[in-house]
Amino acid sequence: MPSTITPNNAADIAEDYRQSQIDREERKHAHDQEMNRLDRNYQTEIHDQKDRFDHSVQGEKLQHYENLRNLKHQMTKDEIALREQGRKRNENVTDELAKATNTEENKFRNQVSNLQTTHNIQLEQDNKLNQEQIDGLHKTYTTQQRILTEDNQRVYDQMQRAKHEELDKQMALTAMANDQTVKHFESERADTTSHFAQQFDEIQNLTQDSLHQLRTENALKLGSYESRLTDPFYRLVRVDAEVTETSDEVRIRVKVPPHERENVRLQISGNNAQVTGVRSNSERVETSPGHWVSTSSQQSFSERVTLPAPVDGHSLHVETEGDDLVYVMNKLTTHVHPQFQSTQHASDRKPATQPDFPLNLPKPVLARETGRNGPIDEKN
Repeated sequence: MPSTITPNNAADIAEDYRQSQIDREERKHAHDQEMNRLDRNYQTEIHDQKDRFDHSVQGEKLQHYENLRNLKHQMTKDEIALREQGRKRNENVTDELAKATNTEENKFRNQVSNLQTTHNIQLEQDNKLNQEQIDGLHKTYTTQQRILTEDNQRVYDQMQRAKHEELDKQMALTAMANDQTVKHFESERADTTSHFAQQFDEIQNLTQDSLHQLRTENALKLGSYESRLTDPFYRLVRVDAEVTETSDEVRIRVKVPPHERENVRLQISGNNAQVTGVRSNSERVETSPGHWVSTSSQQSFSERVTLPAPVDGHSLHVETEGDDLVYVMNKLTTHVHPQFQSTQHASDRKPATQPDFPLNLPKPVLARETGRNGPIDEKN
């Protein structure tokens, strides 16, 4: 990197600065895209983990419900089988009692009574045994259900802990990546800012040197300009032409000293009127016997204004009102020239203004107007 800057490579430095700004914006845009991609991947991973966890829990629940259905179905089958066995025994005993009654009713009455009693006892024992088996199956079902529920809860807790650990790990990695990216960006921004601050200082110093040289040159030119300001010959002469109109006349009022009125003329051209004149002065003085000094100067001036309507140049006549000359012309009513179709009647006169010099240059001492009809004042 060069240590100084010249006007030849100032544009290159500005282009490098603009290109570095573009590169920095591109790096920032790439960083934002990378962060968005990481965030999308992170959200996708969380969504996939949640889906896998939900599917796993749903599968465990379905397996648990299937086991419960199988256990309940088995218990129902066992209960039906026990009831069927009891019914068959009851039918067998009843058949035996009927047969014994039919064959030897009187002989075996006591035996039938004993058999009935035995049957009742046996049936009660069978019912009791069946109830005990049903209670055992219910306890087994309840125990298995509790074990399955505890296992499901344990698996669910493990998956929750693994999920939170993975989330914490991903968040830590993301935070670390963000910190590294911010530190890298801040470092590059500080280096770029320092580099271009140094270049800006060099450009500013070069600009100050150029401005100092320009001010020196303008100061030399201003000296000659000030000498012209103090000379009445170079001052602007204005007659302050003012245009007014009535229903049938157009009047142009100008300010001209009485001793110069014979040299003032008014010319009409289309929709314009131009006041022209010549000022002359000659003096001859004998400063000492046989020593004569003479001077002669001549100055012409003109001022043009726009007429608000077509006029008859042959009707022009001059009136005097105080120190003013008034040129009066009749309006034309038979034909209007196309250049008078515009509604704008403002004068196209532009006032003279002083050149805009730097503020740090000394202001000249300006001569002020000494008479009403003399040269105008210069204004800052």
